[in-house]
Amino acid sequence: VKKYIQDLGVRLARHSSRPDMPYDFEVIDEKEANAFALPGGFIYVHRGIFALSENESELGGVLAHETAHVVARHSVEQIKRAQALGLGLGVLELVLGGDRNTAENLGALAANIVAQGVYFKYSRDAETEADRVAVRVLRDVGINPRGMISLFQRMENLQDERPSLVGDFFSSHPNLSERRRNIRDLLRDSDSRLRMDTRRFHEVRGQLR
Repeated sequence: VKKYIQDLGVRLARHSSRPDMPYDFEVIDEKEANAFALPGGFIYVHRGIFALSENESELGGVLAHETAHVVARHSVEQIKRAQALGLGLGVLELVLGGDRNTAENLGALAANIVAQGVYFKYSRDAETEADRVAVRVLRDVGINPRGMISLFQRMENLQDERPSLVGDFFSSHPNLSERRRNIRDLLRDSDSRLRMDTRRFHEVRGQLR
């Protein structure tokens, strides 16, 4: 699972505007569907997102979106804000220092975020920018960006049916309906020729289950 997420994530990140950053993609053993990013290229996906995704396009959209937050330094600003609010994210200086030897501290920070239920809520402009970048990156890699729309639609349905599985996602990633509309406006007819899925995705998803 780790190898698949890392391979897919790095393949996407190599098409971002910061391709040389040493990215690290991790799966957190949490059933809730969520994902978040830390400065320095550390991106965390709950297994709930993996389980909810029905194809590689949907999962790839999540990874590309979170990578875009890192590239645009949105997560740096959010951690600064969390620190100012006294949310107990005490390794801020190490995180922002960019020292790759602080991976253990970053892992502790990620665990702290999950345990406290403190996720970084980005502005509408930041979310729009991350979605726009994600669509471009997915195209460049040859993945159909339409999966972003179908995953958002499924998450909205779950909010009514099983809100405990997506509550944290909606608190940190608002305006899914508006984001679906924005992404739909970005799609092209040529996107239909890009792949939506791979056999490897389903093999790894089956292992995770």
